[in-house]
Order: sequence, then C-alpha cells, then structure tokens
Amino acid sequence: MTWLVTGSEGKLGRVLVRHLDAAGIPCRTFDRSPGERPDHRTGDVADPHDASEALSGVEGVIHLAALPSDSAGTPAEILRTNALGTIALADRALKAGCERFVYASSINALGVTGPGRPDDLPIDARQRAHPVTPYQISKRLAEEYLLYLHRATPLEVVILRPPYIADAGDYTTWHAPDFIGLPRSASELFAYVDLDDCARAFVLAAVGSGAGPGPYFLSAEDTCSEEPTRRLLDCWTGAVREDFDASLDSNEHRSLLDFTPTAAALSWWPTTSWRAASTAPFDHAVQRRTEYNDVT
Repeated sequence: MTWLVTGSEGKLGRVLVRHLDAAGIPCRTFDRSPGERPDHRTGDVADPHDASEALSGVEGVIHLAALPSDSAGTPAEILRTNALGTIALADRALKAGCERFVYASSINALGVTGPGRPDDLPIDARQRAHPVTPYQISKRLAEEYLLYLHRATPLEVVILRPPYIADAGDYTTWHAPDFIGLPRSASELFAYVDLDDCARAFVLAAVGSGAGPGPYFLSAEDTCSEEPTRRLLDCWTGAVREDFDASLDSNEHRSLLDFTPTAAALSWWPTTSWRAASTAPFDHAVQRRTEYNDVT
C-alpha cells in the first residue's frame, strides 16, 4: 500500500517519512515546498489539479498539510486551507479509490486551549467541543466532515489530535532555569508530545486495522511544567476525575490529556519525556519495523 504524505517538508512530515521508510512502507511526498525524493510532488492541497495528480496511484493518505495557527494567515486563508482543503482532498481521495485517510488534527479542535477552558480534567472523549478561533474552527470542521465520510463511504478515517510537538531543541530550552515561555503555560494545557513518538503514532494509524476513527489524543506521559500536576489543576475550575487524581500519587507530573484510548486502539504509547531528554529517541529502524509488523 502506497501512502501520500501531505505537508511532507514540515517538522513532523520529514520525520514521519523517515519512519515510513524505516518500516518499509512506500510513500509519495507532497508539499508546497520542493522535496528531494524522486516521487515528490510540489503543489497546494486546495488546488484541484495538484491534489488529483498527487493522489494518482496511491491507496492511502496521511494528511499533515495545514496552516498551523491563527497567526499563520487570515481567517479566510486558515478556513480555506485547513477545512475546505481537507474536505476537497478527502473527497478526491475517495474518488481515487483510496482506502484510508489519516488526519493530523489538533487538541485545538476542542477549543479548550488558548481562550477556551476544559469542562473537566483530564481531557478525554467526553469533552465537548466549543472552538472559538478560526484555527480551532477549521480543525473541528475538518474532523466532522471526515467522520461523516467514515460513516457514509468506504473510506476508512483515523483522526489524531496531537498537542505541541516537541523535539530535542525544545527540551534544551525547557531545561533552562530562566525559561518562562510557551508551551509551559495554561493556554496550552502544559501538553506536548515528542516528535518521534508523534510520527510513530501516524505510522501505526496507517498500518493498523480495526481501530475506529477516533479522534485520538497524543501526549507525552507528563506535562512540560516543572510544577506537579495537582498544582496545575488550580488553573481551571472544572471537576477532576477521581481515578486521575489518585493516579497522581504515582506520577506527579502526569499529562492532562487522556491518551489511554489511543494506546488501546493503536498500540501506541509515548516513549520520550523532556525530563529524560538525554534518553535516546526511538529511532532504530529494525525496532520500528518489528513494532509496525506486529500491529499488522
């Protein structure tokens, strides 16, 4: 099965393609920026000709391409690219005979980050969505349309919701004693996921079978704050799930995102914490190939 990876030249896209290569999974890359792979396609996912040409001959799509924040464009540009672009790409993938569509959504689709507030903690499948910014709305609209396609058509959809995607450079910054910037703040739920862990989740979503569409949260096991999670809970007024509060006795920095359904459905678990940033990332091709083959 050959996969089309959109947004392949971005931070996550480049690492994801390396994971796919290591697992022996054929892929074609697609981005606005030129790429070095022989089968790379340069274009805009929202352009009908570019998208149709990129989809020719592939069986699955991993859709990463997006304007990544409210500051990345005007509201109209964000909605055109993230919502309408995703809808158009998914429709064309269905017409092209693609079997699976893996979508990079965001925790922002819920509207609980930035100016939003969670109903209860930790954030889990019961959380109501109330997006309040163009970026949040664009991600939620795309999710809803993909869920419709999953229910009404043969296209199998899997939606992943990562928070901030962090790498070694971030960990170095966060370890600095004078660091006070984002994402170590309540506006981001103090949440992050390691770049390699995130890429691995998308591969598992692609090659796994039997999982529902989600959406599935991704997160490191811990927050990116030095403060214990019980102290962070004071930032919000919602109820705290009893079993979550009890679990803080064994993991005082536990993430505020509940990714246990992701672990159950996709056999995915985070392996890297910024608190142990010297730990070698999960980047051995043989280990990855074994893990993915075990799933399939």
